[in-house]
Amino acid sequence: MCKQAAGQSIDNAATLYGQAGVSQATTTSVTDQFKQLVSIAPYLAPGLVGMASILFASCAAGLAHLIFPRMGSRRASPLSLSKFRLHWALAYVSIAGLALLLLARGSGEWQSALRYVGIDMLLVSQTLFFLQGLAVCSGSRSRESGVEERAAGFMRRRSSGRPSFKSPGLRVCSTPGWTIENVLL
Repeated sequence: MCKQAAGQSIDNAATLYGQAGVSQATTTSVTDQFKQLVSIAPYLAPGLVGMASILFASCAAGLAHLIFPRMGSRRASPLSLSKFRLHWALAYVSIAGLALLLLARGSGEWQSALRYVGIDMLLVSQTLFFLQGLAVCSGSRSRESGVEERAAGFMRRRSSGRPSFKSPGLRVCSTPGWTIENVLL
C-alpha cells in the first residue's frame, strides 16, 4: 500500500519534471533511484528510528539544560552534554555492524538481512559516537576557556619582553618560571 503510493508519487513528480524540460534519461534514473530507496526503507527503519530518537532526546535534554535556569527553576537539569560518556564496550557494536556488512557480500536473502542489520547497528552506534564527540568538544571548550584566561593573565604578569603566542593546538602552563619546555601539546 505505502510502496504503491510512494511509487505513484515518484512517477507524478517525474512527469512534472519532464514537463518542465528535464531530459527523459535523467528523470528515469532519478525515478529508479527513488523507487530503490522506497524499497529498502522498511529495512532501514529500525536504525533510522533509533537514530532519530537519540537525536531528539539529546536535543530535548539540551533545551532543558538551557531553559530551566532561565525560567527561574531552582532545579537544574542533571543532564549535561559535557558529562555525557559512553561505555567502552559500545565500540564493539560498531565493529559488529562492520563485520555484518563484510559478511553480507554477495547476493542472497540472508546476506541482505545481514547487510541491513549491520547498517542499522552502525546508524545507532555512530549517532551515539557523534554525541560523544560533541561532549568531548563541549567539555574541552569549557576547560580551555579557563586555561586560556589563566595563561593570558600569567603572560601579562610575566611579560618581560618575551613574545606571546597563541595557537589552537598549544596550551601554556601557568607555572612560575615559564619556559618553552612548559608548553604542552
